[in-house]
Amino acid sequence: MGLIIFFETRKKNADMVRFENARKELRKLYKKDEMTEEDDMRADSLEEFINSVYTTYSVFSKYSFLMNFFGFADNCENGEYMEIAKCQIEDFIDAAKEVLANHDLAPTKLPLCTEMSPCWGSAEYDDYYFGDIEFAMEQLDIACHSVDWDNEILYMSANW
Repeated sequence: MGLIIFFETRKKNADMVRFENARKELRKLYKKDEMTEEDDMRADSLEEFINSVYTTYSVFSKYSFLMNFFGFADNCENGEYMEIAKCQIEDFIDAAKEVLANHDLAPTKLPLCTEMSPCWGSAEYDDYYFGDIEFAMEQLDIACHSVDWDNEILYMSANW
């Protein structure tokens, strides 16, 4: 499977117990071999509620430098969520700009997680790495300006 990283928001006032129960129920519905019309209507209702609570802004595959930069690799387990502040996104964007301007800064500013697993992506600071930095910077800049920071919380999660 490899490393998949998500950045998503959740409403600050959301009933997270109801949200998690809705996600579990929806997964059960989708695992059925055949869904009835009633199941389809229930799934639509659950999806509507889930989408009112959270928004996925970005999904990254094998961008291990994000794990290091945000401290996820050291502080979180597979599948956990970590709150990300606006200033952290801004700091990442600044670091990305520095690395793109001077590639020699990559191992110190945005290091890869080379010790974790080959499933986490390349261990090389090559053209693909710098392209990934640019893409992540663009996507997180969009998220930074799209999140309603007064009413939403930005989370990072990862699965590997």
